Amino acid sequence: MLRVRCLRGGSRGAEAAHLIGAMIGRTVSRWVQKAFQSSSSAAAVRSDAAEDVSVTEPVADECPVCAYNEWDPLEEVIVGRAENARVPPFTVEVKANTYEKYWPFYQKYGGQTFPEEHLKKAITEIEEMCNILHHEGVVVRRPEPIDWSIKYKTPDFTSTGGTGPDPNFTSQTNKE
Repeated sequence: MLRVRCLRGGSRGAEAAHLIGAMIGRTVSRWVQKAFQSSSSAAAVRSDAAEDVSVTEPVADECPVCAYNEWDPLEEVIVGRAENARVPPFTVEVKANTYEKYWPFYQKYGGQTFPEEHLKKAITEIEEMCNILHHEGVVVRRPEPIDWSIKYKTPDFTSTGGTGPDPNFTSQTNKE
């Protein structure tokens, strides 16, 4: 919540922060690459460092999808599902991260499944994205549908699920 308050405007402000962070990250990585490539002493340092560090191969069973950076060609991806998705209950967090014009929707449907027309459209779009990825040679993995109506609780609160992290984006998860 602190990040939401600091950036004013909920996730809309966070987008600007992510953009600035990405720009700074690219600048720093370019500078580091130039520093290593521009001097012969840097090459000597790299060869000495390579002798000290032993690299181990990742174990294939640890995670079905593995990513070491964001710019290599996409080979394999996990795409979430929209089936059984539920509208988050209308709470302070939802208010902080959504536009006020959408609040009536959350007040009406909060804690229930999304309206059928919303789910059909989302499922169709996600399936089409999976087909496109598959035809581009990407291995597409899909999780089993989850019943998001089941309640979970901690000593401090009780809640139901909503959706996967975001079915329109990929997520990396460990096997359970």
